[in-house]
Amino acid sequence: MERREWSEKQVNLLKQYWVCGVSASIIAEKIGDGVTRNAVIGKVHRLGLMRKHRHPSLSRLRRPKQIKAKPPVQESPPMVPEPKPQIPTTPPEPKNVSIFDLNSRHCRSIVNYDEGGMALFCGAETAGEKSSWCPYHQSIYFNHERRR
Repeated sequence: MERREWSEKQVNLLKQYWVCGVSASIIAEKIGDGVTRNAVIGKVHRLGLMRKHRHPSLSRLRRPKQIKAKPPVQESPPMVPEPKPQIPTTPPEPKNVSIFDLNSRHCRSIVNYDEGGMALFCGAETAGEKSSWCPYHQSIYFNHERRR
């Protein structure tokens, strides 16, 4: 990389343009003689020059941003709320199933304890294939509206 000296005329031009707010790339073009934008920035830094304001007519013009056309908005049908599932209001008759007799389709809500302190479960049919509770107990455990 070749180091070149700045002439007094170039330094004065640099100072004039910089104080007026001209961009470094335009200053480099105005000075010419192989001076680059980075050379201007380096010289400004070494001289300790500060900007007072940026003159919009002398700074580099930016290309206007292209606005992308938005696709036309299609009207969607009005939103109809989904009907709430019917929640049983009375609990099923507990079958008092022990943990050893539970299968995948039995409700796992504890409803009672036997004489030995062992938990007895509801045992009613579950609300679905992936559920562990009957519809009544599921509504108690997962429906925040029913909580006290």
